[in-house]
Amino acid sequence: MCGIVGVVSCGEMVSRERFTAMRDSLSHRGPDGAGLWEGPGVLLGHRRLAVIDPTPGGHQPMSTPDGRFVIVYNGELYNDADVRGMLEDVRFSSSCDTETVLHAAARWGEGAARVLRGMYALALWDTRERSLLLARDPLGIKPLYWTVAGSSVVFASEIRALLEHPGVSARPDWGVVSSYLSTIRATLGERTLYEGVRSVEPGCWVRIGVEEGSVSVSKKSCGIGDVGGAEVGREADGSVGAVVEDSIALHLRSDVPWCCLLSGGLDSTIVSTVATERAGRLRTYVSGCPEAGDGLADDFAYAREAAGAIGSEHEEVPIGRDGFLERWRWMVDRLGMPLCTPNEVAIYEVSRALRGAGHAVVLSGEGADELFGGYGMPLGSAWSHFESTAEDVEGDARFILGSSAWMPVEGKALFVSPGFWADADRDEALDGFYRETYRGHLAALGDSAEGAGLA
Repeated sequence: MCGIVGVVSCGEMVSRERFTAMRDSLSHRGPDGAGLWEGPGVLLGHRRLAVIDPTPGGHQPMSTPDGRFVIVYNGELYNDADVRGMLEDVRFSSSCDTETVLHAAARWGEGAARVLRGMYALALWDTRERSLLLARDPLGIKPLYWTVAGSSVVFASEIRALLEHPGVSARPDWGVVSSYLSTIRATLGERTLYEGVRSVEPGCWVRIGVEEGSVSVSKKSCGIGDVGGAEVGREADGSVGAVVEDSIALHLRSDVPWCCLLSGGLDSTIVSTVATERAGRLRTYVSGCPEAGDGLADDFAYAREAAGAIGSEHEEVPIGRDGFLERWRWMVDRLGMPLCTPNEVAIYEVSRALRGAGHAVVLSGEGADELFGGYGMPLGSAWSHFESTAEDVEGDARFILGSSAWMPVEGKALFVSPGFWADADRDEALDGFYRETYRGHLAALGDSAEGAGLA
């Protein structure tokens, strides 16, 4: 991962010294280099983790040859060669995917979303139009936050970097705080736990104009199915296996050492197996708490069995209860935000271990249970609900929220103060978010069915 940060102002500008502190608060995201670009009313910063073309040719911020466009970018582009083929008149000076993304975004603007297949967060500054383009990939893998501070727009990979700006204060958004108690998610749509700080939503391209004392904002969204490269794997034989193998093969592109996380579950075992078939014997890692009860420590045994079958060089990274609690507190302090799942502690520990062993890139299976129905209890509960009740968008959305809530909305007023509950608007925003999201999913399913000739 890399870290990106920037300030665009139509008034008083933050000092270069303070901005450098903002950038370097992201040094843990980019230990391989640091860059800074300055223009009239603009500062862009980058902390680099070199994965593709680790030479100086991939240094950021990066500009187009005419100097009009400047980019800071965090991510990896998996269809780099295809996109360069579409830009056949461009003379590239490096093999770094940053240069590809720069020219794609400079030429097509928000339209680049339909051709970029990868994980990314980027900021593109147009020196001529004085406009800023912020974007995230459709899955929202790479984080990106922004806010307006007086006459300035400030953005960064992490909220903690935003808070280093003298015009950004740490005021809570009580509606999102209350939402977190139920969902353990630190965002609610574009809203975050900090009042006025926005997350660029997955697949969203935000264009911000900064001129003559005013800030204008427009947004466009691009879903997963809108990306042309998403069809690549399906063209083989239409099977899930073909899509998965195609995706893993593209993820193996790296100019630095890489490895795999392996818990012994289906998703990580499939990823590690296919990666081994493609690239030969590899290193695999597993982390967790051996003291955990209720079968939660079984990952170690399953991972050993899977590693033996695959033939990987396997390493275990255990973390005890005391270490877990200590690391949890440290991570919250470091990030300036609460964690969204206990797994984040184990992921941090295993990441630290594999980085210490010289690996800069790791493949991991994420989201398979959500995609393929691996959670029996919530699926059984959902089946019973939809089988026994008539279709009702509001009721169904309320059921989805309540069935997975850590603190149910219905009883939350018993656990929080009346003032907090009033400031959180009694979770009206949370209810509305689930209702509109569920309605959007139903509409998308209807469009998919009609497009396939099923409706």
